Amino acid sequence: MPCIRIALAAALIAAAAGSAMAQQPQPEQPAEIGFPSVAAALEGMRAKPGVTVLLQDGWTIINDTGPTIWSFTPPAHPAHPSAARRALVSKDGQMFVETRIKCEASKPACDKLRDDYAALDRRMIEELSRSRK
Repeated sequence: MPCIRIALAAALIAAAAGSAMAQQPQPEQPAEIGFPSVAAALEGMRAKPGVTVLLQDGWTIINDTGPTIWSFTPPAHPAHPSAARRALVSKDGQMFVETRIKCEASKPACDKLRDDYAALDRRMIEELSRSRK
């Protein structure tokens, strides 16, 4: 996921320029991404006007407006099929990364994926904080 991290961090940091300092991420919403399945999310996002679809290291990355970035696992990934919807959100004048995940793999693989995204969110918040100094 290194390329995804770089692209997502850059997009979210750029979007946060001029905003209030980022806080720790809010607790994850219960796997709600607005679609009933990962396949429906991928199909729906690919069909949405104005999005940019990229393939990076097997991952499908969709840059949506807002800024919102969707990441879909490649078939060989242990947590496949999974989708993560990540957005920079403002609440009470503070910015944070909101990550929602729909994982249709085994519980251990899904738990690991959630842990990986939580760690990535923490690093992104730290980078946002450093970029403001």
